[in-house]
Amino acid sequence: MADIGNPHDKFFKEIFTRREALKDFPTQALPQSIAALVDLESLEYLKDSFIDEDLRERFSDLLLQVAFKDQGSGYIYLLFEHKSYREPRIALHLPRYMVKIWDACVKQDRLLPVIVPLVFHHGRDSMREGCAFADLFRVPNDLARFLPAFDYKVGNEGCKKACNKDCNKPGKTF
Repeated sequence: MADIGNPHDKFFKEIFTRREALKDFPTQALPQSIAALVDLESLEYLKDSFIDEDLRERFSDLLLQVAFKDQGSGYIYLLFEHKSYREPRIALHLPRYMVKIWDACVKQDRLLPVIVPLVFHHGRDSMREGCAFADLFRVPNDLARFLPAFDYKVGNEGCKKACNKDCNKPGKTF
């Protein structure tokens, strides 16, 4: 688990481990088509962390287990950046953390679940709504099929009280 002495880490864990915040979160942060698939009653915060030790001062993460309506179970993986600027290579960190989650499932003899990655940014600079891992590469179309393909959503977490109805909630930029 990440160092709880980190104030950003403490804030995120405090907010996103509250049941009421968890139930509101998918409808605020996820694209509507994805949020509609989430069984809100099934959301469960898991205490595992997948951040590399040397990056824990800059990032925190939370893993939420969810049931997708008529689609089985999966995870929502939240990665929080504790910097005032966006990490340009965040897309390189995400697959490593996702593979760690899948490895844990393999060790438990479970089917590999879908993981919906969300990145929250602490700064105020402009953010793209979403990013594709393949956008990091400049390759001819014939070679593109050899690249891992996944998207992730990016948001600015500049929120004072994530659960308070009258403030900017996480995912507002989505």
